[in-house]
Amino acid sequence: MKNQKAAIELQINWIFVMIIGGIILFFFIGVVAKQRGVSEQRLVNELIRDIDQYISGASVAPRGAASLPVPGYDIQFTCDHLQIKNQRSLLESRVVFAPDYVDKEDRQLIVWALPWEIPYDVTNFLYATGPGVRYVFVYEDDKYDDFYYNFVTDKINKIKVPIKDAGRVLDFVDEGSYRTRIVMLGQMEPVQVPAFAKNKDTSFVWIPFFDPREKLPAGEVYFLQYNPTTEEFEPAESKFVGVPSVIGAVFSSSLENYNCAMAKAFKNLHTVNTVFAKKVELLGASQVCPAFYGEYDRNLLAEISAYTEYPGNWQLDLEDLLSKVASLRQRNFLIESQSCPLIY
Repeated sequence: MKNQKAAIELQINWIFVMIIGGIILFFFIGVVAKQRGVSEQRLVNELIRDIDQYISGASVAPRGAASLPVPGYDIQFTCDHLQIKNQRSLLESRVVFAPDYVDKEDRQLIVWALPWEIPYDVTNFLYATGPGVRYVFVYEDDKYDDFYYNFVTDKINKIKVPIKDAGRVLDFVDEGSYRTRIVMLGQMEPVQVPAFAKNKDTSFVWIPFFDPREKLPAGEVYFLQYNPTTEEFEPAESKFVGVPSVIGAVFSSSLENYNCAMAKAFKNLHTVNTVFAKKVELLGASQVCPAFYGEYDRNLLAEISAYTEYPGNWQLDLEDLLSKVASLRQRNFLIESQSCPLIY
């Protein structure tokens, strides 16, 4: 009886020890998990801060393309913010063109900036992507060689592909990219993608009337997204103004994000134009070079200001805006030839 009682007490003691041990074990597991979560949160905060700072710097002064290390995190982009896990950084007035996300397997973010001038410096357009996003360029006019080789950075995953005459199929192979962006330049007959690329991860952008040799080219740009129901690439139309906006269309994940970014650009244009309008007003009042800075110059800037007052409508009457911009550029050249203070 005594031995049986001792055995029962021993079992109870072991159960007690196991319970206490389990509580201690779970406590330490919780501490380690919490510390790991805190460390990861700190890393995400530092990473998103570093990317934000680089974008801020590039938005002030254009830089060459750079590859920023991203240690194993997806980076999501919208027109208004970038996000890593649950941390966001608002882009505010910064104009960024990017795919909807850069995959964590890329382990780097390619960032690039170009100035947008219309006609004066307005802002820098920023472009972001990853090496897992493939940019397939196709064109049949050699005038686009300079654009492909000299305007578009070699740091991105880009290729120029021929067209197979039979069926006009684009001649490139599957490299396992998680996004494929096909960039068609110039007027051409429809093309077909290889069977492996006919899916929701492939999209087109087509700029039919685009001459990169022009000072400020402008025209229509078409975004084609794959519709799994119809199994076709369906088009939607927007516009571009200047070579940097063509590149913006190449990098943008969708028509909506592109239009949103361009609306920001025109909002910045409105702000900068207001500064130059005030400058002309002060120059006119000073009576320096009285042949200039009068009603004609003030009206040009006022018309540009009126056009950009509602940035969301930037696609309306674009030809009229470009006419005013061209007149302002000519006026600035004339003022320069007379050794007078420039408008911009």
